[in-house]
This record gives sequence, C-alpha cells and structure tokens, in this order.
Amino acid sequence: MKRLGLDQIWWFPTPGNPLKEAPSDYAARFEAVRDLTRHHRKFRVSNVEKQLNLRYTIDLVKLLKQRCREAQLVWIMGGDSLMTFHYWKDWRALTELVPIAVVARPGFEIAAQSSPFANALKRRRVRDEAGRVLLAQDTPAWVYLPAPLNSISSTQIRKNQ
Repeated sequence: MKRLGLDQIWWFPTPGNPLKEAPSDYAARFEAVRDLTRHHRKFRVSNVEKQLNLRYTIDLVKLLKQRCREAQLVWIMGGDSLMTFHYWKDWRALTELVPIAVVARPGFEIAAQSSPFANALKRRRVRDEAGRVLLAQDTPAWVYLPAPLNSISSTQIRKNQ
C-alpha cells in the first residue's frame, strides 16, 4: 500500500481460475482471505465475482471502473501469475484499463520478469522505487515490486488451517 501510495486494497478471491483444471474450495479461500485481512482496516474482501458469476478479470475490472468512477484503480497480482498473464482473456485490453503492480513471489523472480507480458510491455515498466507514480502513468503501465519472499503457497496455508 505504502509503496504504491494506495488508500485501500480490495481482495477479490476468484471463484474459479479458467486456467486451472481443478477448482479450489471457494468458501475456504474466501474465509482465509477474510481472516488474513480482518485486522487491517484499509483492506476489504469482496465476493462480487461469485455473486455476479464473473469468470474473467477483464470483466471484473470493467465493472469496477463503471461502478467506481472516482477511484484510481491498480490491479495487484503475484509474480507467479505473471507467467500465464498472456493467456488471460483480453490481457492486452486489461493493461489498457488499469496499471498493474506485480509483487515478487519466491521462485518466480527471474521468470516473471522475462515473461511474455514483461517482454511485451518492457518499455511501459515503472522502476520499483517509483511505484508511487504508477497511478499517474498513462496505461499500459506496470511495476515489479520486490518483496520479502515467503515460500508458503496459498494451498499450503489452507491445508494448515
């Protein structure tokens, strides 16, 4: 939040990733995110994707831009997701709608930064020290944020609960 200069972070656990064969337990994932964010007053969790049966990120972002016209939006995702981002529905259109912040994930640092997305948009990358200016950039714009790396996956976290 601080590195990007954001007022709030909204979490949208997906009811089903179209790129994964086996869907995970949505209710368990939603509750895990709710538990994780419970004590952060500037974090919100939404099940709007589940309620409206949205399947693709592009549809969620279009909806958010329509309903939250005054908000400046940034899509935040893990570096592991950057590896398949070029397979997402209308991924190039998505990069035109919102700036993107990619947070490092263990084991994906080099691969994420050399992914098809990173190569296609290398001239639109903002230096991580300048993450606060991401919102002021014309889209497409993105930043790769190094982060303390924790090798525990979300699947492992759910198993330990």
